[in-house]
Amino acid sequence: MAKITHKGMWIELKSLDKDAKSKYILCLVFFFAGALLFGVHLAAVGGLGIEVSQEVSPSPVLVIVRVLSLTFMLIAAWFIKYFLQHKMNFSIDIMNLYLAMELSAFFLLVFLSLYCLHILIIK
Repeated sequence: MAKITHKGMWIELKSLDKDAKSKYILCLVFFFAGALLFGVHLAAVGGLGIEVSQEVSPSPVLVIVRVLSLTFMLIAAWFIKYFLQHKMNFSIDIMNLYLAMELSAFFLLVFLSLYCLHILIIK
């Protein structure tokens, strides 16, 4: 059972066993990597207010960045789902499990809609 501090905002890593700690840290690492790659995507399509040239956006490297970003965020959602199923109370577990699934579906829809919008704008 994970020890939750600061009114539910933090999880004490010392209270976790080795397997749960590794899953939780892997979740954070994959989510951070996905967020970094999503920032690269936003910079490439001009989402951060940066002027971009037409040659940069349709590059195959950016397609790989987009796919990796989505993949990393889905892996992070799977790790947090695993962590929540095994280490939290049942009521908290169900709410957070649904939240993790909804967030992963939201990111999937956002990426797909941004990619389709990007294709439509280019053509």
